Amino acid sequence: MTLTLVPDRDFAITAWSGSFAVKIIYDIFHRRGVDFEKKARKPFIAYPLIDYGGNYIITGVVKKKENLIVHDKKYGTRVIKQGEPFKVKILLLSEELFQEFTKAVIEETTLKEPAAQLNIISVSINEAWLPDTSSLADDYIFSHLIKLKVRFQTPTCFMYRGNDICYPSPVRFILSALKTLSELTGIDTQQIVAKLHALIELMAPRIRITRNESKVKVLSDYRRILVDIGEGRLQPAFTGTSIYLLNPRPLTREQLKTVLTAIKLAEITGVGISRTIGFGKIRIESMIPVKC
Repeated sequence: MTLTLVPDRDFAITAWSGSFAVKIIYDIFHRRGVDFEKKARKPFIAYPLIDYGGNYIITGVVKKKENLIVHDKKYGTRVIKQGEPFKVKILLLSEELFQEFTKAVIEETTLKEPAAQLNIISVSINEAWLPDTSSLADDYIFSHLIKLKVRFQTPTCFMYRGNDICYPSPVRFILSALKTLSELTGIDTQQIVAKLHALIELMAPRIRITRNESKVKVLSDYRRILVDIGEGRLQPAFTGTSIYLLNPRPLTREQLKTVLTAIKLAEITGVGISRTIGFGKIRIESMIPVKC
């Protein structure tokens, strides 16, 4: 479901915009007496705020300079102007939750937030279906490799034994996608997980060196960042692109179909931690079979 809102005055977003979106979602649910424990897993996935052009509003990116926290010049703060439409998007994971949220939106189209009064001017509802990858599995099952280019559109972080993994780890990427598929559909992915060591690898990220007069810059396909997610919490993450190589040979056709379905589903659900607040949004830019 996507809500389009308009504020009655200018306001600034200085922390992660996804945290602001979730605050709005919590307030809408609260109207129906639906509240969530702070550390409990939420039965929904939110997106960062979206501008009227359909682009994610990326905010809250900061840098540590000695003992100071300084906002990034481009992605630190965003001012939403009076009358400027923006969107809040939410993926609801149960029918009951969808009904409660819909009723709350219909009953009252005005939200009084500390930042501004927000008026809901439109509501769009789309049903998310599990991607059908049968034809892809047929095409790719005899490929030696599948080259997969992924863009991490919003800050992303994986977790391993309580530690932040702030690069596009191939194992964490596919594990996250498979885990989400299993949780939402009940599909058993354990036999695939046992083959991970032979299933996926990360191609070396491109590193480019540019020279401008006396300055030398080293650029990579992805970069590590630090995000203020609100209430004084700073979350390490990364953004950018990566290219993975998938090896279908250890898999049966059905197992390959499951892997491809999990990857396509991840375009809807995201990957990694903190997806409730809009981390981990990805776009599959290309999926190409490679004949050797």
